[in-house]
Amino acid sequence: MPPVDRQDLDPALSAALSTQSYGAQIAIEGLRVLPLRAHRDDSGSFVELGRLDQAGALLSMPDFEVRQINHSVLLPGGVKAWHLHFSQDDVWFVPENSRVIAAFRDLRTDSPTTGQLQRMTLGGGQPVLVRIPAGVAHGLANPFQAPASLIYLVDQVFDPADPDERRLPWDEWGAEIWECTRG
Repeated sequence: MPPVDRQDLDPALSAALSTQSYGAQIAIEGLRVLPLRAHRDDSGSFVELGRLDQAGALLSMPDFEVRQINHSVLLPGGVKAWHLHFSQDDVWFVPENSRVIAAFRDLRTDSPTTGQLQRMTLGGGQPVLVRIPAGVAHGLANPFQAPASLIYLVDQVFDPADPDERRLPWDEWGAEIWECTRG
């Protein structure tokens, strides 16, 4: 059989036809994704999240000093977005028995990636740490059927009298960001 071109297809379908991108996504400046190693055996698994030096800095990210460690649960259908810090950096970890959609938007005017949106799936057996710099809006969604956990480290202690926690509407850049990719 000879090859087929777009003009050989039904015109109504041809107009809706697209090609999925398999290229590397442009990474937001300062957003670090650090792969971790999961050790598995017959009885389960183990992942080392990090080691700290005497000052509380993560050895894998020496310029990040841990000041607080938090755990959050996101119920099925939940969206926690958009959050923004002016001076706080976060480091996120989603355990392998959880899965979330995470998205990040660079709002820093002096960044080479200003306005860049980066989206990824976290958890699901691919252990990583994700460092989110101040000025990068971030959020996550759980479109799946089970509750999901997020463990996150921050480099500032939360102060309820002066919180470094700003919010934007969850759908500021479209509700479809938080949906499962179909196709």
